[in-house]
Amino acid sequence: MVDPSLIEQLGVQGRSDKLVVSTVSNENDLQHGQRVTLALESLTTDENPERLEIINGWCSKELKIPLRHQRVIQDKWNHLQDIPFPNVEGKKISIIIGTNLPEAFIPLDIRYDGPEAPVALRSRLGYSIFGRVVLTTELQRSTPNPSAVYNVCVADDFTLNKQLESFWKIEHLGITRECSTPSSVQDKRALEVIEETLTKVDGHYEIGLL
Repeated sequence: MVDPSLIEQLGVQGRSDKLVVSTVSNENDLQHGQRVTLALESLTTDENPERLEIINGWCSKELKIPLRHQRVIQDKWNHLQDIPFPNVEGKKISIIIGTNLPEAFIPLDIRYDGPEAPVALRSRLGYSIFGRVVLTTELQRSTPNPSAVYNVCVADDFTLNKQLESFWKIEHLGITRECSTPSSVQDKRALEVIEETLTKVDGHYEIGLL
């Protein structure tokens, strides 16, 4: 997925297309946008950087993804000393690469120094770092530690109605008897006579002839 601002900056011409997107909060969202083709290279590779071709990338809505920078203290970790970590000048995330492009995620080099240290992984687009990172005292004071808890509750009205109907059917087992045979015309007429002529006379009930 490519942010429209990047396409405008690069002057890339795409072709119009439609895409149906389903996410956690939105299902079958029809989007109108462009299919674009791009080539990415690593800025930290010295000689002949490999190009990563993105074919039919989708460009539609702005990628509103929070971007947070965190400086890595390389002096603290010996296994990170010779790894180039350029300063990130971008103010927003412009491209999201999915796992349908596996060559972007194949590890070419891994720097690991135990469970308490950050891990550096090199792919065709350069190094990325993840794991436990120690912040400086200044960053600790200015960087909050937010925590988020997500509770997703899905209620299907149709399913709930069916469950309630099944519940009442079970509750009525042995109490009501379902009629296995339909009523004949004569039976229906007899019930009508009973309902129309039933009266109480001197403490007794009387009905007309059926």
